[in-house]
This record gives sequence, structure tokens and C-alpha cells, in this order.
Amino acid sequence: MNKIVWEKYKDPFNRDKDDSEWMHSGDKREEDQESQPYKDQYEESQQLSQQEEIDFYEAELRKNPYMLTSLGAIPVTEYTNPAKIFKFHTGHTNFRITQLFSELIQEIDGVETYDVFTPYRFRIAVGHAFDSQLVKNDINKMAQNAIRQEKRKDWVINNIRDLQDG
Repeated sequence: MNKIVWEKYKDPFNRDKDDSEWMHSGDKREEDQESQPYKDQYEESQQLSQQEEIDFYEAELRKNPYMLTSLGAIPVTEYTNPAKIFKFHTGHTNFRITQLFSELIQEIDGVETYDVFTPYRFRIAVGHAFDSQLVKNDINKMAQNAIRQEKRKDWVINNIRDLQDG
């Protein structure tokens, strides 16, 4: 039997932590970060070797993460972090995600966003005004019906080919 196994979406950047914890996860403590002006940090970086400069900017990005969007780079804060704005869930299937499945899932009430990661894994965001469990149950029911429809379609196509060849 075909099924979908659900799990709460895990932020790949491990930003599900408390904001104060992930926003200041660099090597320095929060007080140290604020006590040294950015200008001084920039001047120091000019004197560093190329590898040290790369290390410096990587540390800055860890402290102050950004996401690239069509509007440019946006700093990730509690107000712009997608994992905090949306109720994400990951669906793992034991069947291939087809075009029909993708079209039907987007029509289900409560599905705000839908992304396919692999042929067997997808992510949805459930609207805040909807019950996540009910939306996932609707998706499970729809998946069973969609799979039956595709099997019938394949059966018809194969029988038509057999008739044409015979």
C-alpha cells in the first residue's frame, strides 16, 4: 500500500533554536560582538591573509545569516526566517511524486506552499488558520485516489497499445 510518512520540517541551517541562540552562534559571546564596531573589524580584516579574511567573513555570516531572494540579500531574523513564519511539514512517500500528485496537492485547502525535494520527498506549509493534521489527512486521502487514477490510466494505455499492436 502506498503511504506518506510525515515529520515536522527541520531547518537545514539548524535555526529552529531560540533566536538569541542562533543569531549569535559565532565564536565570540554576544557582548563581545556588540562591543567592537564593524569599522574596526573591517580595518583588521584588511591586514589579514587571504585565508584569515575568508575565515573572518564566514564567522560574520554565521553571526548574521542572510538569505538570497529575488529582492536581494535579506538578513534572517525572527520576522524573516521562513521556518518561523510557516508551519512546514515534510512528506516522505513510498511512491514517486508525479505531476498529477503535485497538481492535486496544491488544490487542497490549507496548503500554502508546496516544494518537491526528491522523487519521494516533498514539503508543504499549512496556513495558520488550518489544522495541520486535517490538511495532512486530506493529502493522504488525495494521494490514494491519485495513485488509483494513475494505475487506471496506465492500464487503459497499455490495453490500447495491446489492441493497436494486435
